[in-house]
Amino acid sequence: MVNTITCPKCKQEFPLSEGVTHDFEERITASLSEKHKKELIEARQREREHVHKEVVERYMTTLQDLQKQVAEKDEKVAEYRDHELKLREEKRKLEEEKREVELTVARRMEEERKKADEEARRTVADEYRLREREKDMVIEGLRKSLEEAQRKANPTSQQLQGEALELDVAHILRCAFPQDGIDEIAKGQNGSDLLQTVKSPVQAVTCGKILWECKRTKTWNNDYLAKMKEDKIQAKADIGVIVSATLPKEASNGMGFLQGIWVISIALVECVAIIHRNALIDVARQKSISTHREGKADVLFSYITSVAFVQQIQKQVDAYLVMRTQIEQERKAYEKILSGREVQLNKLVQSTAKIYGTMQGILAESMPQIKGFDVLEIESGNA
Repeated sequence: MVNTITCPKCKQEFPLSEGVTHDFEERITASLSEKHKKELIEARQREREHVHKEVVERYMTTLQDLQKQVAEKDEKVAEYRDHELKLREEKRKLEEEKREVELTVARRMEEERKKADEEARRTVADEYRLREREKDMVIEGLRKSLEEAQRKANPTSQQLQGEALELDVAHILRCAFPQDGIDEIAKGQNGSDLLQTVKSPVQAVTCGKILWECKRTKTWNNDYLAKMKEDKIQAKADIGVIVSATLPKEASNGMGFLQGIWVISIALVECVAIIHRNALIDVARQKSISTHREGKADVLFSYITSVAFVQQIQKQVDAYLVMRTQIEQERKAYEKILSGREVQLNKLVQSTAKIYGTMQGILAESMPQIKGFDVLEIESGNA
């Protein structure tokens, strides 16, 4: 008889040997599976630890490599920054040098432009001066030709021209110095043309004489100087002046001093006359001061000890005393006026204080206080 076993769950019958075998296999399988699981878990744990260790080692290696790279990069960045700073410094220096060069070039160009402008102006001025000189030469040539033609046409024209110049000089001197004596020397009489007697502007005292000779000829002759010297001595003049239309080379600029005689053009008559007049007036003044210096001390002493001087001082003293008396009288009058005003002012304060005191007694505390009025009451009461 074969033993069978019925499964309590599925109600299936199967041999006992199969059930035991199956149960044993399940137990063995479960045991092996549990053991395998533990081994698998341990293997996985070991593998995990190994992998974690490798990852950590690899990470640390990578981290160290990255740190090394970062350090190298930082060094390179620092080097790049230093290099950039040097480049910027060099660039700034180059820009400053460039600006300095541009400024120097601009200055040189400005100087060259000024030089060129000055040279151009000088050239234009020279050209203009040469043209003016040429024009003057042409005008001078035409004037000489005209004078020559006039001289040939009228033999007496030269004498008339001289007389016209003499009248012109006399007119200039009379207009400029109406207080001086301008005397014309008669024709045919030995001497020059005009004699100017210089007089001081205040008292019209004679300070000196200026002798004038007028020449309107085509050429200059040095014999004029010798004749002027003789005329100067004869007229007892201090200064001799020749006014000439044609000047010697020593007076090419319009004025010259030759052999003690002044030679000038017609344009400088008034200017030269002013200079010589001022010199003669100053010399006369110094002579007068030197002459009367000793006599003035005696005159001053006589005046101080005279009755007239005492009378003048007495007048000043009397005027002082009168003014002092007037000041005293005015001071007393003002004091009287001020005293009267002060009395009236005190009366006004006393009256106001009484009115205010009466109102304060009626209204008591309702009466407002007036700042400073208590001081007025005390002062009025003391008064």
